[in-house]
Amino acid sequence: MSYTSGTTGDPKGVVTTPWRLPERALHAATWTMPHFPKYCGRCRCSTATLVLSWTVAMLGGTHVCLRKVDAQSILGAMRDHGVNHYCAAPIVHNC
Repeated sequence: MSYTSGTTGDPKGVVTTPWRLPERALHAATWTMPHFPKYCGRCRCSTATLVLSWTVAMLGGTHVCLRKVDAQSILGAMRDHGVNHYCAAPIVHNC
């Protein structure tokens, strides 16, 4: 069990299981994401986020992780690491 603020900003417990994650990632790999993407996203425990993480890895991509979630860090990571894919919950954009 993990905890997340999700899209509301209110903490809540979330149960994530590994069932079908690799299969879903294979399905997601058929999206238009190119090989070797540079992905920056807030680490969360939702199934969609885990599938996207597996997909980026399967496509030989790079995960750009943030030590701090604020506008300056996000934009700096995009500039410094050439991020071309980004994902975050709406609550993150309130920073």
